[in-house]
Amino acid sequence: MHLQRSVLALLGGAVALLLVGVVISVAASRQPETTYPPGSPEATVADFVRLIEAGKLDEAYSLTDIAGLTRERFDEQFDPAIRGDSSRRVTLIRTNVDGDVATVVVAISTLSDPDSLDVSEYTNRQTYRLRRENGRWLITGPSYLGL
Repeated sequence: MHLQRSVLALLGGAVALLLVGVVISVAASRQPETTYPPGSPEATVADFVRLIEAGKLDEAYSLTDIAGLTRERFDEQFDPAIRGDSSRRVTLIRTNVDGDVATVVVAISTLSDPDSLDVSEYTNRQTYRLRRENGRWLITGPSYLGL
């Protein structure tokens, strides 16, 4: 009898921890998105990523000026059907602005199959290079996008 109560207590504790984890996860995913000053390099990169996620490739492509990046190549790279069903979170690491050029370093965390209990997360850093042209920031790199 004592063993059954111990097992039930352990099971109850495990369920309680699982529920706490779910609540924290849901709360964290509902935090408001960070906004950046309009016209800033950070806002340009944030807009680019949001547009890609929303499947608005025309608008996202208009924010780029990468040597060798054709519209067809861009569509192939960011086609939602190819990229799969995953959720991404982008976190600003740092920005460096020097006159009309800037670099924005972000961490991109990808959650695979967010609707499943078997979720895996992968994070990589991405450095975007930008150039201000006619008062507007355009993404000029990373160069692998144009290959």
